[in-house]
Amino acid sequence: MPTDVCVARSTADSALAAGTEVGSALAAAAAADLPPKLCILFASVTYDLKELLVGLRGVLGDVPNLGCTSVSQFTHQGVTNPGVSAALISSDEMHVQVEAAQQW
Repeated sequence: MPTDVCVARSTADSALAAGTEVGSALAAAAAADLPPKLCILFASVTYDLKELLVGLRGVLGDVPNLGCTSVSQFTHQGVTNPGVSAALISSDEMHVQVEAAQQW
């Protein structure tokens, strides 16, 4: 299996708890034989995004991530608002590099 995608969501009240919950669920669902390559996040604007990432990275480590805030979040489990949804892509065939640019 060269590429695997798993999803998770959280409606925890605190951003730190939501990041930790989503990270733990993704780690549990990810293919054990494939390295994680990218985490894609959609988070409620009510969360402190730095705290959300602290929780997520506390579980997943330095997996590259990208995302944005959203009005509501959804997975195959349903819609959440407020909350966070995430997808983790694991693969032994791809390389991911995330960059950021700021317009002045």
